[in-house]
Amino acid sequence: MKPKTMILMVVAVVCGLGASYMTSKILARNKEPEEQTTIPVLFAKTRIPAWQPIKEPEKLFEVRQLPPEAAPPKPLGNIEELKDQQFSKFIDPGRAISQEDLLTKEQREIALQIQAGQRAIAIKVDAEIAAAGFALPGKRVDIMVTLRGNEASAEIFLQNMLVLAVDQIDQGGKQPETKAILGQTVLLAATPEEATRLTLASALGTLRLLVKRPGDDRSSSP
Repeated sequence: MKPKTMILMVVAVVCGLGASYMTSKILARNKEPEEQTTIPVLFAKTRIPAWQPIKEPEKLFEVRQLPPEAAPPKPLGNIEELKDQQFSKFIDPGRAISQEDLLTKEQREIALQIQAGQRAIAIKVDAEIAAAGFALPGKRVDIMVTLRGNEASAEIFLQNMLVLAVDQIDQGGKQPETKAILGQTVLLAATPEEATRLTLASALGTLRLLVKRPGDDRSSSP
């Protein structure tokens, strides 16, 4: 066999081995599982009330790793971020926490209206009781109780109560001032005495909220 032929055969073998090696490397790389990117997201371990400062977030929240596409918008991933923060809504157990769940600047201004000695109390409502969905945070309401029994009666027994938060379902109003929000729970600012009267009234009858005109802090006639 001629030397030139031998050289060509050696070159061909070397090229073939090189191509085989590169092919095997590519196939091996394709078989390796891709590492999935995850981000830390905080989840509530228990039901968290609205408008109450979080003093010990490590007892109320846990961190889970989620793919970015499975996380809520603007997720919170550091437990320390929630120290002394307040939620604008009730947070159910197992819910992922986002920046949008926290009080906004406007809601913090509402919080400043809470008087010394007042507490936040939640009362159960439905669409009718909540004045057809217009008892929004920051509104002032009077509260009427309709007593059950053979001699049914109704009276306004608390007045000018500040609505702090509503367990909200947005009904899609086009204009912000006409947007209807329906809910099952309304959070009110109340003194301990008022909270006691609210609790007793809800046990004895049906509560209704009467939304007041903005700026109207006058008492209604009994």
